[in-house]
Parts: sequence; structure tokens; C-alpha cells
Amino acid sequence: MKFNYDKETDALYINFIDEPGVDSFEMAPDYIVDVDATGRVLGLEVLNVKKKFTFDSIIFNSLPIKDVQFVGQPV
Repeated sequence: MKFNYDKETDALYINFIDEPGVDSFEMAPDYIVDVDATGRVLGLEVLNVKKKFTFDSIIFNSLPIKDVQFVGQPV
């Protein structure tokens, strides 16, 4: 799993599986899911991150992480 944050666009991409996607859809406002031909989720893009989450700083960029558990409250 890799995380990429673009501070210019305030977008976070979480790459679950490093394969090319064939389709994407908005599952909720500002949450876009990329899928393969079988519907398997490959990645998730979150737009307007700073409006949704509070971080003292977002410092991760392409961090390979095996197991992630998010703990916290949305803004």
C-alpha cells in the first residue's frame, strides 16, 4: 500500500494494488475509487483532504505500508 499526497491539489491517493485500473467511480463526494476489470478496488483518491481531516502536517509521500489502521475523527 502506498500513499501519495499532492499539496498543490490537496488530494490524497491511496494505492492498494499496483496495477492499472480500467474504471473509476465517485463513491461519495470527493472520494473516487479505481477498479480493475473484475471490480477489484485498486486505489482510492480523496479530494479536499484538509477540509476532511486534521493533521499537524501531512508528511507521507509514497510510504509503503503493509497494515494500516486509521484512528481519528473527521473534521
